[in-house]
Amino acid sequence: MDTQKTKKAGLSKALIALTAAVSCLVIYILACVLSPVTWSPDSSKIALLVTPMDDDPDMYAIFTYDIATDQRLLLDEVKPDGVLSAPAWSPDGNWIAYYKVDSSPPEEPAPPPQADPNAKEQTSEKTTAEELFSEENKMLPSFLLDIVKEKLEEEEDIETFDVKLMAVRPDGKGKKVLRVLKFVGDEDARKGLPAIKPEWSPDSESLFYVRTIGDIHYIASLSIDTGEAYVHLFSLGGMPLVSPDGNWVASLLEDTLMLGRVDGTMSKYLKVDELEYSFAAWSPDSKKLLLTAKNVFVLIDTNTGDKKLIRDPGAELLGFGCFSPPGDSIYYLAGYESDDPNSPEPGFGIKSMNLNDKKTTVLFTIPEQIRVILDGDTLAQFSVSPNGRMFLARAIKEDDSGEGKSILLFWDGKTQKIVETDPWLVKILFTDKDLIFEEKLIGKWKGKDGATLISERAQENTYKLTLIEQNDEKQIYTASLYKQKNMMFLYVRSEQKDESIYVKVDRIEPKLLLREEMDHDEVAEMLSKPPESLKQEADKVDYTFEGTRIQ
Repeated sequence: MDTQKTKKAGLSKALIALTAAVSCLVIYILACVLSPVTWSPDSSKIALLVTPMDDDPDMYAIFTYDIATDQRLLLDEVKPDGVLSAPAWSPDGNWIAYYKVDSSPPEEPAPPPQADPNAKEQTSEKTTAEELFSEENKMLPSFLLDIVKEKLEEEEDIETFDVKLMAVRPDGKGKKVLRVLKFVGDEDARKGLPAIKPEWSPDSESLFYVRTIGDIHYIASLSIDTGEAYVHLFSLGGMPLVSPDGNWVASLLEDTLMLGRVDGTMSKYLKVDELEYSFAAWSPDSKKLLLTAKNVFVLIDTNTGDKKLIRDPGAELLGFGCFSPPGDSIYYLAGYESDDPNSPEPGFGIKSMNLNDKKTTVLFTIPEQIRVILDGDTLAQFSVSPNGRMFLARAIKEDDSGEGKSILLFWDGKTQKIVETDPWLVKILFTDKDLIFEEKLIGKWKGKDGATLISERAQENTYKLTLIEQNDEKQIYTASLYKQKNMMFLYVRSEQKDESIYVKVDRIEPKLLLREEMDHDEVAEMLSKPPESLKQEADKVDYTFEGTRIQ
């Protein structure tokens, strides 16, 4: 029997099955609004990707956040059509790596075609497999590469897009492009980047990353010193699993755990149960891998291939299992029956399990107003600091109206700290030096449409605004007045709803003229325009409130 052909046929079937599996993975990624965080080596800071809570975000931004001081720093951002991935902090603390797809430049009208009698007929060039496998060193068996190349050659039209493998200093300086990777995929593949991140080797000398060729991921690494790149393994997941000793890289391919020596000298293929694994983590001694499924953990000895199923009888849902720093326990996010018999919902918290006696302990109960299940049975992100002293969950906090906000939930064993990340995306238009208080604005105004506006001093440099409609419906607001480029704007916050708007004040006396409400981007655009264009626009303004002082 031809063993080489048998292996090739078997893996060909596996890769075809993997194609369907990856399609399901993309659906999960698109539903994910919270990407994984990365910790600084000293556990004092995190780096994270922040996006609006939207299925189709129009902005991506990477920040560092100092847990003790609440200071944050913007490292990079892209606008519509651009995408960023989750970041990865190097173990030496010097770099933060991530993937980036630049925003598309504005389209310019194409010049009219001009006939050239001497011009030859232009044909579109087909992207070749060799161009896509641009890494210099390929540790994969040649017949595996042949399977992928054959699959690509069968495709009529191959959609590709460029992904930059980036690195930036934690202070925001020294940003550089390490390598430009050509990915094969459509818009869904682009939108999947926020759910993945690269991974550093323990010595910070190499950066492991994934690429997509068709519907297939493979894991590669880049030497920071020499710039050489190596292909190691095919993978279903989007994040490389590098062992703490730096010797092994692992991946899951259907029901097979693939292990490869980083130097390419050895590969192992261990069979695992066909469960829907959501997370995997190495043990501190690099001898075991912990796989997380919905209701069970699987502990695999990577030397012998022995498997142990670990269950928590008191938990209904498991997520993000990882080892404690000594390696004798595991931490995980769990759903369990609530102590309140009247509560139909399960409780959620961070639990630990001693691997020797299987004793479990609830370390921290997550408050009820924080939503941990994001999409069906998908749990929010959870991680532990390198020193093992801080737990962090990315989740959704719901206010009284049921509106959700993205948060960071820190817990150090004694106290919890909740940080909202949505406001980070709103750039500050005005600073304290732009804040003014105009006495003339205080008073009672009768609007042309019959409404009444009452303006009172609330606190120092703030106003209390009461709007009484013709039907006597009353709305109360708090407002601050800012002046920039000879223009005045009220930043108005509702006391009944969790919302805020800007209102441009064109005049106070003899009539109070307020323009229609504006959002952040509209005010930013107005501030960027030259005074001449603003004067021309002023003649066409319809005022939302035009009132005369009556008190």
